[in-house]
Amino acid sequence: MSSAYEETEVQVELATSKKLVTAITFVIKKDHDQYCQLTLDEQAKIIAEAEGGRGRNDEYLFSTEKKLTELGVSSVDLRYLVQQVKKIKS
Repeated sequence: MSSAYEETEVQVELATSKKLVTAITFVIKKDHDQYCQLTLDEQAKIIAEAEGGRGRNDEYLFSTEKKLTELGVSSVDLRYLVQQVKKIKS
């Protein structure tokens, strides 16, 4: 994990049981030099071309969106990114 992220414990409510549990999440440090704010279109351009040691960024985006959809989690921004990246790559 990059030093740009801070491990944080948060309380979340489980969808099925409404039970509160402690979960670990990773939050970007806004004062870190790797933090930047880009528009969704700027992000899409980078994602469409980026590849790292663990694979292509567009494949990660597509699989993340697919899994979240299967879990019933929707994000307008994530959907837009998927559409834009597919458009760029076509």
